[in-house]
Amino acid sequence: MTSSYIVNGAGNGTYPRLEIANLMQDEYQFSLFMQAMSRIQSQDYQPKPASWQEIGGIHGLPYTRWSGDPQGPDDDQDPQGWGGYCYHASVLFPPWHRVLLLLVEQAVCTEARNIVSAIGQNSNVGADEQAQWNDAATKLRFPYWDWSATSVQTTGLPAIFETPSVDVRGPGGTKITLDNPIRTYNFNPIPDGATNEDIAGMQVNFQDWTRTYRWATNQGDQTDDNVQELNKALEDGVDIQDVDFTSDAKIRQKLGRIFSFPQSAPQELWSTYWDYFSNTSPQSAAPPDAATIAPIEEPHNWVHLTIGGDGDMAFNDLAGFDPIFYFHHCNVDRLYALWEYVYPDYWLGQGYYDDSGNLVQYVDPAGTYQEVAGTPLTESSPLAPFRKSDSEYWTSADVRGLQPGQGRNKCA
Repeated sequence: MTSSYIVNGAGNGTYPRLEIANLMQDEYQFSLFMQAMSRIQSQDYQPKPASWQEIGGIHGLPYTRWSGDPQGPDDDQDPQGWGGYCYHASVLFPPWHRVLLLLVEQAVCTEARNIVSAIGQNSNVGADEQAQWNDAATKLRFPYWDWSATSVQTTGLPAIFETPSVDVRGPGGTKITLDNPIRTYNFNPIPDGATNEDIAGMQVNFQDWTRTYRWATNQGDQTDDNVQELNKALEDGVDIQDVDFTSDAKIRQKLGRIFSFPQSAPQELWSTYWDYFSNTSPQSAAPPDAATIAPIEEPHNWVHLTIGGDGDMAFNDLAGFDPIFYFHHCNVDRLYALWEYVYPDYWLGQGYYDDSGNLVQYVDPAGTYQEVAGTPLTESSPLAPFRKSDSEYWTSADVRGLQPGQGRNKCA
């Protein structure tokens, strides 16, 4: 049987993830990042598990086994439930998406090192320049877009996510022009199961759209991104029937409540506070201050909707294919890491305590491609399909926290 694609992150030590605007200031890192993104999005990229089509398909459609986990199940284990691998409305929402980021960061950084290795064969590149390329490849990490910055309400989506093409530095000071790999992704092929339908008064044509869209202007061959409508939603918010495309100011207000948990609490409430931080559907009894705190998943959801509109980012089935998904989740992971630093004791552990003092395990409310609804969830539950070895999946305990002794501290 084919071996698993082992997820071990970027490697080469620990370096910070940069905000996209700051990454753009480093012409070597930015060039490597954009070239690597372009390459892993190409047709028939190898290794296949690191291709964008395969990575994008982990989150939702096409509801099939990721090629990086050949020992996993061939078919959806819960056809009546959620068919993707991802966890939402679950205590595993933050750590599962953290490992997904390790995978995409690994794919990008590995390809960046391949690019630098080829540059080393270029006779026009001197030793000093080669050293700069080497340093950039070592330090490169997947960047985040800080949608929580106050400037977003007035400046909107950064222009780098909108422009159709981008110029980056090449070897010997040359210029390389790329189709912008973080504006959209061209499907190859359109995922099985994508449909054309009316959702909450919005017509989506996912079965026909050959690339990802944000706030699609219309249907068919003339479809394009409506960045003006996207930025209007960020500035003022837009309501379309029962969908709330929330303003950036409202998102920031909700974010403030995520950091309004008590600094300390009785140990029997530690897991409960994790429950109320990690997801929008807590299973444990409400703590005394439940009305003043909020889960990180809620502003996360609002950003998905407000950036996506009637396009891919607004729908779990297709969101993982839009490149901005990973910039968004990288920021979510940054905020999650800050929260862990502020509240190091609050954690899902083995479950929560009910009113009678009994330990009760959390359960998977909706099921995933890998497991059926109602499966017990703890810090040791496998975060499929991501393997740390041929015989083991990553777990939440592996990626817990920045504190000494917590988890494996794999996240840069």
